[in-house]
Amino acid sequence: MTITEFNEILDFAIEREKEAVDFYKNLQQEAKFKAHKEMLAELEAMEMGHIVVIESIRQKGVKPEDIQKSPNLKISEYLTKELDSEELSYQNILVKAMKREEKLL
Repeated sequence: MTITEFNEILDFAIEREKEAVDFYKNLQQEAKFKAHKEMLAELEAMEMGHIVVIESIRQKGVKPEDIQKSPNLKISEYLTKELDSEELSYQNILVKAMKREEKLL
């Protein structure tokens, strides 16, 4: 892998993380309960933290032997229930997030 390819992958990852930040920010506007809004804010903060980590990786660089392949557990593929968009329960928030991530792969 060239440094250019490596940086393109990091750019792609950062863009997906920024989209996730916006996704959780928008869901906070839809959430009706304080606990749900707080959880969504935490998820948003995690995604922003991922951006910091990715930028740190870019600055440090990486060796080919440092790259490990992670298996896809395909958890979201077992979730077939259609979500009630009006009910943003804890479970529905997590399912919605997993389905969003699944679409991006």
